[in-house]
Order: sequence, then structure tokens, then C-alpha cells
Amino acid sequence: MIFDNIKNADLYKGLLPNLDLALQYMQENDLNAMEPGRYPVADGKVLVIIKKGFASKDDAQANWESHRRDIDIQYLLEGDEVIGFCNVNELEVRVPYDEGKDKILYHNEEMKGFKTRLKKGDFLILFPEDAHATCLRPEGLQGGGNKAVIKVAL
Repeated sequence: MIFDNIKNADLYKGLLPNLDLALQYMQENDLNAMEPGRYPVADGKVLVIIKKGFASKDDAQANWESHRRDIDIQYLLEGDEVIGFCNVNELEVRVPYDEGKDKILYHNEEMKGFKTRLKKGDFLILFPEDAHATCLRPEGLQGGGNKAVIKVAL
């Protein structure tokens, strides 16, 4: 897992070729000005999903998931969001791997792992071993806003 701000995205270039493509796209485009939807980039090696006006939820409503084929970049464009993450080896599988959705779902009622709050311009890069729960409500705030979920092929 990598947590940082778009201002520092160059620090992570060179880790993986497709990750470079995703970070470059994030830097060169105003994703908040884009309409909600799915935007394939670089011949489908990167998929940008724009979500506008997402609602935040309480920890009890968290959906914990991980992916095998793709890296997830959770990029907050506007608003406030908390994201939880935990190593997959610490969690019990709730729904086995679905190859079509590239998703495994987990139980995590105890909220193992830890959470971080994202503000405008912050991103999390989540690798296959990083189970995560997104769109969680920041304590004392309404939360929600606009975000991009960027799927990066491994």
C-alpha cells in the first residue's frame, strides 16, 4: 500500500510500467471535470472510473475486498473519505475469488488493519495483498465527494 498526494506522484514512477501510465494520466488530466463513467486508457492497461457524489458509510457497512489482476488506485478528487486496509492474510474470506469481477470479499467485523483519511488530491495504491474498504465516513464529518478508482493491470 502506498498513501500519498498527487503532488508526489513522480516518486512512484518506475515501479511498474502500467502504474507509470496511470500516474501520468492522473497528473495530466483534470479527472474531477470528467463525467461519471469508465474510461479505458493505454489500450485497456488502465481503467479510470469516475464516481461523482459518492456517499460515505459507517464502519459497520464496510465491504472489504482485494483484487488479483489489478492494482487499485483510490484517488480523491473532492471531499473527504476514509479507507481501511489490512493484509489479506489477516482476514477470513467471505466470498471466494470471482475471476470475472477480479474480486475477493472478506469478513472484518473487528476492523483489523488500520484506516487513513483522504483529502483532495490524496491517493492510495493498493496491491493484491491489500484488502480494503472504501467510502468510509470520517469521524465527525458527513464525508463523500468525487473520486476516481483507477484499475491498473499487473
